[in-house]
Amino acid sequence: GSIHEIPECFGIAHYLEHLLFRGTENYGSQKKIAEKIERNGGYLNATTSNEKTKYYIQTKACSAKISLEILADMMFKSKLNCVDIELERRIVSNEKNQWDDDVSEYMSDKGLEFMTRNTVYKSPIIGKEKSIQNLQRYHFLMYLQTHYKPENMFLVLYGNMNKHFDDTKKA
Repeated sequence: GSIHEIPECFGIAHYLEHLLFRGTENYGSQKKIAEKIERNGGYLNATTSNEKTKYYIQTKACSAKISLEILADMMFKSKLNCVDIELERRIVSNEKNQWDDDVSEYMSDKGLEFMTRNTVYKSPIIGKEKSIQNLQRYHFLMYLQTHYKPENMFLVLYGNMNKHFDDTKKA
């Protein structure tokens, strides 16, 4: 989440959330990942807050193993190529501009920024335009190495997993 960011990297957690969907070593492009999840009856998404970034897949129990393998590949074997970084930079920057164009969101952010200026919550989750424009591949790699470790993560499975638990556990 955004509380783990340094000032020159404000917005990196949210930006990285976007990038991890772009493609992996084992499952290929964003389109191939989405097709694989959807073909197995699933839905993949993510959200970033101050404290955490949450990636989730809703799927049938029989597809839990492949879903976990894809999620693990996104976390630990994401391509993070420079072309995708630039494409997502435009998308994140546009999101930021849309957010800033919404007067109520803008005022809410400014008020929150003022009230939390001396706390870890001082940065807007979406980041600052200057940092969004300056983030490079090595920033994302460093952030991944620092924060995307098993000891910083937790996994939640719920539903009727009885029949598929052993297979899923292997994933």
